[in-house]
Amino acid sequence: MDMDANPKLKAILNSKAREARVTRQLLLSQVILMKISPGILEKLTNLRHLYIVGCSLTGSVPHQLVNMSNLQTLDLSDNKLNVVPSPIFENLRQLRTVDLSRNDFVAFPKSLKYLQKLKKLNLSFNKFLEMPAELGYLKHLQHLDMSSNLIDSISTDAICQAWKNSLMVLKLANNLISRLPSQIGLLTALQELDIRNNRLRYLPATAALLLNISIFCYSGNEWRVYSPHSSYSLYGQHLEEDDVQADAASYGPAALEKLLSYCINSNADEI
Repeated sequence: MDMDANPKLKAILNSKAREARVTRQLLLSQVILMKISPGILEKLTNLRHLYIVGCSLTGSVPHQLVNMSNLQTLDLSDNKLNVVPSPIFENLRQLRTVDLSRNDFVAFPKSLKYLQKLKKLNLSFNKFLEMPAELGYLKHLQHLDMSSNLIDSISTDAICQAWKNSLMVLKLANNLISRLPSQIGLLTALQELDIRNNRLRYLPATAALLLNISIFCYSGNEWRVYSPHSSYSLYGQHLEEDDVQADAASYGPAALEKLLSYCINSNADEI
């Protein structure tokens, strides 16, 4: 939207920009912008927290962000963005929280690997096809949400190795994932795991090491049962919903223990 054609909107944005110079925080929510006037952001180089939520921004993330080297929070959720110019994250290395959820991203922003201090990343409700190995650079990540994408694979076990002492929340619901990393058990700090509504049939054997899980959500998959007489032979039928999902144990550590007793696959790579 052309702000010059809308004096009221221009006055609101200028007022918020003046306030942000003092508070070092800019919040724009549900304001139909489509694009941000360069003059608004160029004067806010000392900003610490930036929220532009539900403002119908389209195309590329505003390049003016590249000069906000002190930014700690970036929330551009609920827009129509699909590109992050590489120099932006290369220069925003103080970021602790990034929310790009509910946009139109397809390609993973490779430059996210520069965010070594990042603790919380929300990429849910986009169109990502994979969970790439570059995420492994984020060694201090505590919370990752990639729910409601089109992910069918998780690239490598190296991701689990990188997050083994940090990741506490992992949300992968509503994707197309058919296999979890064989070394998921390395995520010993994990407290919440949401893998609902995927195409999972088995749990890696190392999942038994996730002893700190307090929230575990797993319904809507294609779980299969191993014969009690052999850890590798299949009954050939889906695990009955009533077996693992009908009671309060469907959520929490008891659910993980129960599901493991049915579906653990100690030889997953051979199946």
